[in-house]
Amino acid sequence: MPWSEWLDRSRASAPSNNFCQKPPDLAIAQGETPPGQGGVMEFGHERRANGVKSVAQAIRILNTLAQMAGPMPLKQIAIRADMAPSKVHRYLHSLCAGGLVHQTAKSGAYDLGVGALRLGLAALNRVDIVNRAADALPNLVRETNADAFLSVWGEMGPTVVRFERSAQPSAAMLGSGVSIPLVSSATGKVFLAHVQRDRVGAAAKQQIGDGWAQSLETMAPELQRIREDGFAYFAGEVVPGRTCIAAPIISFDDQIVAAITVVSAAGMTVAQGSPVVSALLEFCKRHSVRRKGYSEETQIEKKFAV
Repeated sequence: MPWSEWLDRSRASAPSNNFCQKPPDLAIAQGETPPGQGGVMEFGHERRANGVKSVAQAIRILNTLAQMAGPMPLKQIAIRADMAPSKVHRYLHSLCAGGLVHQTAKSGAYDLGVGALRLGLAALNRVDIVNRAADALPNLVRETNADAFLSVWGEMGPTVVRFERSAQPSAAMLGSGVSIPLVSSATGKVFLAHVQRDRVGAAAKQQIGDGWAQSLETMAPELQRIREDGFAYFAGEVVPGRTCIAAPIISFDDQIVAAITVVSAAGMTVAQGSPVVSALLEFCKRHSVRRKGYSEETQIEKKFAV
């Protein structure tokens, strides 16, 4: 019998799940599900169709450590990660060996290690916060159906660098390079609430005059409220007849790097919890590296989130 005919008959009569099929490791390498595994296999590590479970568990423990205020004993880590202590101990042992976790010699508690710091710093160096937020600005405009713009701090104070119009544009005539008032705009107030005082002086003096420091002192309660609420709003100054709502984008060092401002459409409700404010806050939190600038109600995380 010719070899090809014998092979065809053998394939037809043999069980389809265990004969003349690729080895599991070859199937995985070629992007296929291993035969007879139903998307799950035990091959050194438990592997799912969407990833390696052991890696996911290790990431879960690292995220648990990142959410803690400091070193924590094994038992507490296991409780927070909702995993068995013996299992957590095995993962921590490997993570310590890799430098991602450090165990203190005196107390035996665990914390993030130097390796985790290196990874975090490398990620931060690759994050272009402002450009990412600017590129995503059209999404916010579509969600709110309102004009929006992104501002950064310049020599003259808040300066527009990106403006996006909605399907129902306002009468705003804002382009790149336009300076925004400090004390009579939502954008300006957000910057005043978050920017370091030593960076404010030149722009504040030019816009307000020699009494700028005293003027800012009188605004202290309002600026504190803005920091607590996570946003500011102001009517009429930048866009006549419209209310602008602004919120900060915060960098890894808790500094404001940009402000996102939405120009409310006619009849739009501007209040904590309203659709436009919620969309704006969610957008800014999503594009911030650190969330310290937000109140507990609007805060997603208290630690790094890249």
